[in-house]
Amino acid sequence: MNGDFEYNRKNIYTLKALVKTLKYRLIDKLREEKSEVYSPSAYDNIQHYPKTEYLLTIGLGCKPSNVQPLIKTVKSILQELKTNNPTDEDLQK
Repeated sequence: MNGDFEYNRKNIYTLKALVKTLKYRLIDKLREEKSEVYSPSAYDNIQHYPKTEYLLTIGLGCKPSNVQPLIKTVKSILQELKTNNPTDEDLQK
């Protein structure tokens, strides 16, 4: 996932907080609840030049037969984060 990014301190901190929240939600949902992956990951990358944009990379080590259901779950988690702000509990982790 990638897109345009307004490069400033507030947006950088916001993106970092969202990615951290996403990591914890991936662990909670995919590892703890579903036991489908051992160590899900999420990373951000902000490119300032020549075009300012962000890149979000999500990694899931799993059986090939689990790929599509896990992608669906990840999309659901991303949509939830887009719709609802992270909770105070999310940000305290």
